[in-house]
Amino acid sequence: MENDTQISCFPHGQNSAQMQLYGMRRWICVAGMIPFLCAGQPKSGQDAIPIGWNVYQKSLTPILTASDLPAILGFRLEKQLGVMIENKFGLKEFSTIQLGLGLPTGSGSFLFRGNFRGGKIQQLYAGSIAYGLTINPNTAIGISVGGEVFQLKGYAPETTIQAIVGILHVINEKTSIGIHYNNRQSIYKTNNINRSNTNGLSFGIGYQLSKPVFLQLELSKQEQTRIITSICWSPLKQIGFFAGTNSSGNFYVGGQTKNKNTTSSIGVASHPQLGYSLLLHFNLVLRNAD
Repeated sequence: MENDTQISCFPHGQNSAQMQLYGMRRWICVAGMIPFLCAGQPKSGQDAIPIGWNVYQKSLTPILTASDLPAILGFRLEKQLGVMIENKFGLKEFSTIQLGLGLPTGSGSFLFRGNFRGGKIQQLYAGSIAYGLTINPNTAIGISVGGEVFQLKGYAPETTIQAIVGILHVINEKTSIGIHYNNRQSIYKTNNINRSNTNGLSFGIGYQLSKPVFLQLELSKQEQTRIITSICWSPLKQIGFFAGTNSSGNFYVGGQTKNKNTTSSIGVASHPQLGYSLLLHFNLVLRNAD
């Protein structure tokens, strides 16, 4: 990849050919890295653009933001439908489509989620059921159980199950904290790629700095420590902007529009070697809880 930085030094008139060569080199590089990028990692959770940039709060947020934080469902007492499409690095192999349905039940809410990622080299099918329950006006607990099947070309499929439990507490009108523990177990492993079973813990805090500004910090520890930060600015009730760093430490930025029943978001993230990623997200509130 080091030679790619010299493309601009070629004589004028060779730009098209050199750009094609750059694209081929980039694809060959990424394709060769796929087995190593996939090995030993939670395959469904490495989003280039974290969808939960404003999730640590009591206010209503799109249902898919609670995918890995089930305690938040205790405060999401609306019937919602969410769709998310992420085109990661412009490569089909790492692009994802995710669907979620939230169903309130009294003082809690269910989330049914499914997602698919991949192309000819690898495919990932995943799904989960989560439930969050409000135990008092400022505290909610939750649990999620799910599984995924990962198929890498040339290898046998791998099946993994995951359970997550957590709690979210609203300290005051400006501050909320959440803690979640997850456990992943491979129930069928390939012979050639060793993936150890992993446990993880995440801690997040959300702070309403002012009426239009919300700050969030999440620290997670699984196979390695990851820090995800975000800032949301809503100058108007219907329009907002967000920015932050993902679990790899790379920058992302985006915008959001919303009205009474719908929320639409678009985000862009950059990677110094692999390029840009694009996120499209749509959420629909189907029915207000009584």
